[in-house]
Amino acid sequence: SIWPSTRIIGLIFFFISIFYYLKFQKKEKKTYVWISILSLIFASYISPNFSLFIIFLFYNFFYKLKLSEIFKIICVCMILSFPAIFYIFILEINFLIAGTPGEIIGKSIGLSFNISNKILIISSIILFHLSPTLLDKELIRFFFSFLKKNFFIIIILFVVTVLFFDYKINYTGGGFFFQFSLYFFDSLLLFYLIAFFSFGYICFLSHNSFNNFLLFLIIIMSNIQNTIYHKYYDPLILFIFFTLLENTNCKKLLTNKFKLLYFYVFYIAYIAMRFLKNNYI
Repeated sequence: SIWPSTRIIGLIFFFISIFYYLKFQKKEKKTYVWISILSLIFASYISPNFSLFIIFLFYNFFYKLKLSEIFKIICVCMILSFPAIFYIFILEINFLIAGTPGEIIGKSIGLSFNISNKILIISSIILFHLSPTLLDKELIRFFFSFLKKNFFIIIILFVVTVLFFDYKINYTGGGFFFQFSLYFFDSLLLFYLIAFFSFGYICFLSHNSFNNFLLFLIIIMSNIQNTIYHKYYDPLILFIFFTLLENTNCKKLLTNKFKLLYFYVFYIAYIAMRFLKNNYI
């Protein structure tokens, strides 16, 4: 509710889509598939970033539906994508890059496909929203054990990503840790340190689950704009963690009163910081 915009409506349709996807996992009714697909399409009309989640739905529906049903879904998706194609390419109303800040103040840059920027910033935003989950001692123990075993592979991939990182403060956004590191230390060293653990945490959650890997890949690739804002992932990340991610022990978090209380305290503090930043800083 601290981001009052049409994206909230898009989130509602996205949540409906996931709700019926989960219902389909328990009871394989075709009606659930169609409600899930159509809800995601409506969400994508409002916020195109949701459109890539169709890959996740197709991957999970494909093995449980007949090819004829898959073909029908593909045809419907193609037909319903025409309004967006007409809007962007025929009417030339490209809202995806409207007002996107560039490196020079007052100049727009448009779209950006620097995957290094996406990986480091979005992974740090993911860790920010999932930081309350780190209260689970068992999860932390498994995470550091994974980090220790795969340290050299992760550090090499991370260093390569850092070498191509060129996100500028003039772009605005960048997430909490990016802004915090620059504002208080005038350096990105703290951000890189947190981004390393963020990247490692995503690798940890993905290493035994292709579904988890696919979800994180979609989350990262769905932002094609030059700017990367916190609001794109709030409360999306938390919702995906508790509904779609596998092997997270999320039930333990929801049944532990102290850990559940921490979630509320964490997000109240986050909202308070946003209020302080917007009104006084």
